[in-house]
Amino acid sequence: MSENDETTKRLSPEASKEVGHTIEDVFQLVVSMNDRLIRLEDRFEAHRAEFLEFRDKVDSRLLKLTTPLSETLETIRVEVRQVGERQDSFAARQEAFAVELADLKRIVRKIDHKLGGLSSDMYDIKADLRDHEGRLEALEPQ
Repeated sequence: MSENDETTKRLSPEASKEVGHTIEDVFQLVVSMNDRLIRLEDRFEAHRAEFLEFRDKVDSRLLKLTTPLSETLETIRVEVRQVGERQDSFAARQEAFAVELADLKRIVRKIDHKLGGLSSDMYDIKADLRDHEGRLEALEPQ
């Protein structure tokens, strides 16, 4: 027996009466289920549209809230980068200043050393002058 024959036999008026269902009852059930499925699909589409609208509103609000934050964060990043650059520049200037200061200290020490030598020479010259003055006075007739 083929499938169609079996289906026909199961849905025949005689077989359906034994179970208590007629082909008309089964057809009504299928139509009812189809209508219910259509209503469910409609409800699903309505909920889906509602959800998409809600999602779009949330996206819009999040964008409005996060855009100022991202701009603020970018501003902070720029300022931090600038502070870092200024620190690097300051460190370089400080290092150059330290080198220049060391050179100046070395020059001052040389000058101090030369002045010390000149002072010593000056005292020697003054001493020699006094000696010569003393000799000249001794040589002068009185």
